[in-house]
Amino acid sequence: LEEWDQNKDYDRLGFDEKHIKILGKNVRKMDVPVRTGRNIAMIVEVAAMSIRQKILGYNIEDEYNKRFENFNKKKKS
Repeated sequence: LEEWDQNKDYDRLGFDEKHIKILGKNVRKMDVPVRTGRNIAMIVEVAAMSIRQKILGYNIEDEYNKRFENFNKKKKS
């Protein structure tokens, strides 16, 4: 968790995976910007669900891209 910085460019969809080494193992790192008054428990829960889905083989980013491309194809025709 880090304090929200409006000058920083955040990856909101998780396309760019970051890793750090902890005890010789690569561990997924996720920067989660927060602001006062936000539901931090919900934000962390959604981030954890996203990581769990990736581990289980479901990549929401790929699904989003496919749906977006299909939407654009339909819009153009």
